Amino acid sequence: MFTVMGIAILSVLKMMGALLFLWFANFVFSLYYNVATLGEAFDKAKLKTGILKILVILVGTLLLVVGIVYFLDCIAQTGIVIEGITDGFSVGAIIIIYGAACFYYGSQAILTLKGIFTK
Repeated sequence: MFTVMGIAILSVLKMMGALLFLWFANFVFSLYYNVATLGEAFDKAKLKTGILKILVILVGTLLLVVGIVYFLDCIAQTGIVIEGITDGFSVGAIIIIYGAACFYYGSQAILTLKGIFTK
């Protein structure tokens, strides 16, 4: 069971890295766009809120994925389902949860970059 959890956590850490890069790209583009292009004042409160938001997302998704993997591993240990099937669901959960977040922040970064290019 701990092997499955360790593998899942390593997979999650890789996906967290991808999410963090995409969030940071969106953050940098948005900072430039809002301050330099739109002329808004730099807001420390927004910065703190944004950093808190990504930390909550990272910790929350980690707990969600580990909980799903643990649940599926517990089911596999009962013998009701085949262990390989639960491994597939675990990988699917990691990809879906982080894929959705990565897609969101990646698409937001691209839209903001488009706004920078067009202004």
